[in-house]
Amino acid sequence: MKKLSGMVLLLFLNSAGAEAAGFLLSVKDHRLSARIEQAALADVLDELANQARLKVEYRGSGGDEAVSATFEDLPLQEGIRLLLGDRNYTVTYGRAGPAEPLLPVELRIIGGGGSGPITKGPTPSKAVGPKSVGGTSPEDLAREALQASDPKARIAALKKLVEQGVAPGKDATLVPTTVSGAFKDDDAEVRREALTLVQRSGVPVEAALLDMARHDPKTELRGQAWDEIVDLSESTAAAMEQLKLARQDPDAGIRAWAERKMAQLAEEEE
Repeated sequence: MKKLSGMVLLLFLNSAGAEAAGFLLSVKDHRLSARIEQAALADVLDELANQARLKVEYRGSGGDEAVSATFEDLPLQEGIRLLLGDRNYTVTYGRAGPAEPLLPVELRIIGGGGSGPITKGPTPSKAVGPKSVGGTSPEDLAREALQASDPKARIAALKKLVEQGVAPGKDATLVPTTVSGAFKDDDAEVRREALTLVQRSGVPVEAALLDMARHDPKTELRGQAWDEIVDLSESTAAAMEQLKLARQDPDAGIRAWAERKMAQLAEEEE
């Protein structure tokens, strides 16, 4: 297997198994399980690309870094988050068909590696066990999503609000306003979940999404927000204008991604 270098490496499907590389990684029904102890990041990403049918783009050194993670049956996006730890990355979502769920199709790791090896992740019972939500009305959930003292409670309320929606004739702006407010949350995990919900559910929050892309302190979240903004653009010209803004990002990885995306769109227009 080729080593990761400073140039972009694209990992596509291959025949090498995770077990042969000394670790276990399994993707089933869009859920990820892993039992990894000090395996090379390059090997883990290679197997993830293989099993999840992801296009994985790694920019920067660090492919030989030791990775350790143990979890079972997590949603693919949550498993990716535990595998990559504090590294900067973006996830692009897509559908296999009109009736298919929105799933990760491309993973970009940008701006170099994180600060040391990835730590062992919690099991699902600990990772996805937020406190119960107090109220069930949309108004109660919106209040909880923005004001609960526990970030896990805010996330739980936000998820339930988006899933439940509001009844016809009610305030149709409640969900978008609440999600937009969550984009400003002090806790990065709350902001991450709000962005994931937008990617999955299409909540109309264009202005808040652009603000996140331009100002969020987490490079990873800015990158994901730019990806979503470009995907939502109604025309190539509109996408180009957004990418021009992305080229001003302080992170070199995002700027490089914007340049590549602009070149790709320009080729498609020819």
